Amino acid sequence: MGPRGDAGSGVVVVHLSGNQDFGSRDALRTKLKSLREANIAVMDLSGVAYADSTFMNAVASLYKHYRGRGRPFAIRLVAVSPQLRRLFALTQLDRFVEFWDALEDAKSSGIVTKP
Repeated sequence: MGPRGDAGSGVVVVHLSGNQDFGSRDALRTKLKSLREANIAVMDLSGVAYADSTFMNAVASLYKHYRGRGRPFAIRLVAVSPQLRRLFALTQLDRFVEFWDALEDAKSSGIVTKP
């Protein structure tokens, strides 16, 4: 499924599934590229079976891109597995993203992350 939303409205959603690893890096890069102009980037991870450092690096790169823009933003991850949450905590990337249980809530809440 492709990105949903409108960067002009500020919210863009991508749905990820399967393994997010070195083997899927090109598809991951393409999907995350669609988030670059959003103010609120929402990633639905409900279909993700596995993620490794490739995924973590992609999220970190997206965060760096947003910081460089100098305006408010939010990176929201929905339906994150306990294993992936642990990986975010171990890498301390959990400081830069928001974890949400429900996709609709993640899409409709305002920005709380500062530039």
